[in-house]
Amino acid sequence: MVQAVESLQFDSVLSSFVDDCAHIWTTWLQDGPGSAASRKLRRERRFKTAVGRMTVFMVRPSVEFATSGGWGAFNWTRWRLRINQCYTGQDAIRYKDFVELCSTVYHETRHAEQFYRIAQGLAAGNLRLPDARAVQIKQQWPARGAIQSYVVMFETDAIDEDPRYLTATQRAHLIADRMRIPLSVAQHADRQRDSFASYLGAGRPSWFHRAALDEVNDWLRATYKKRFSESGNWIQRPHGPYRVQRNRPEENDARSLEELVQAALYRRIGHDTPRNRHQRRTDIDLFGA
Repeated sequence: MVQAVESLQFDSVLSSFVDDCAHIWTTWLQDGPGSAASRKLRRERRFKTAVGRMTVFMVRPSVEFATSGGWGAFNWTRWRLRINQCYTGQDAIRYKDFVELCSTVYHETRHAEQFYRIAQGLAAGNLRLPDARAVQIKQQWPARGAIQSYVVMFETDAIDEDPRYLTATQRAHLIADRMRIPLSVAQHADRQRDSFASYLGAGRPSWFHRAALDEVNDWLRATYKKRFSESGNWIQRPHGPYRVQRNRPEENDARSLEELVQAALYRRIGHDTPRNRHQRRTDIDLFGA
């Protein structure tokens, strides 16, 4: 069954997430007389619920709150968001840090959607996998006398491993292997592959530089480079990496949505002045109990 098209780039999904975050802010100190640890866990459960609500159209990434050197990261091999836990444990969190925390959750979840859309596009036949042989030939040169057979294998690889020519089972396994994503994610994307056309036809966001299909193809090319690297994460650090990476298609997309979440959340909570952004949640006179 094909699901109705949804996406984190849609205003309705973003607004719903902002409402969830505003509720978390309002109830930040209203979790009763329990310990600081119990308040931290309640806040984290609410963030996990918010992630689940905005990813009903795809495989929901798990969310881990842990010690981290940055704000957060997305690990596509484990399909997991990793969010810095030091902020959820602060009763006296600064207003601007709370907004950054919320937008980080959205940013990293968008990276998950990018991988999901790539898998959908591959399964639907709108995208083509880059040929891995150019990398593999450097890693495993054929034995003497096997050059001819290796060239034949190279030439037929584009057809033999094109998802359009495979069964659903073969297609999902190929996409999972090539993209280094869990098989369950590739299988879900394959089942929902027909909705990829609806996603493409839903309109081009203002921050896309090109047509939606070309943008997703750019995400594919950018992420596929990591298929043969040791990296499995996109990491968001306190001051970047946007100064260097903002022009990368996947980061331009996620960062643009992050900025929209921040602006909407400041409007939703209110009290948005340069001074107030540095105030702490424990300022009851300003933010309420």
